[in-house]
Amino acid sequence: MIEPKQAVQFALQNLFELLGTRELANDVEGIQLEELELTDDSKDWDVTLSCPVKKPQNDDAATELPPSLARFIGTPRRKWMTLRIDSKDGKLIRMKLAGQQAVGQLAT
Repeated sequence: MIEPKQAVQFALQNLFELLGTRELANDVEGIQLEELELTDDSKDWDVTLSCPVKKPQNDDAATELPPSLARFIGTPRRKWMTLRIDSKDGKLIRMKLAGQQAVGQLAT
């Protein structure tokens, strides 16, 4: 079984390979581990990461506001992703939106 640190490393590697600089901001240091959980059957690790995203081209109004206020006008500054990693070999099983942004997308 892979260790928790290894699961996080595999999740980060897959996040960069799949999203790369297309969606992620260049602030690699801004990526945060939000949750790490071994599934009940111990077959997989669920790793939730949050990362800064690029500012949309048409987001001039939000640039004048502090980030804490900009989120209230509907411009996300972070993306939360949950990556399921196989606990035996570290392979990616799935990646999905997590947290408030997933709930917000369901509401629209």
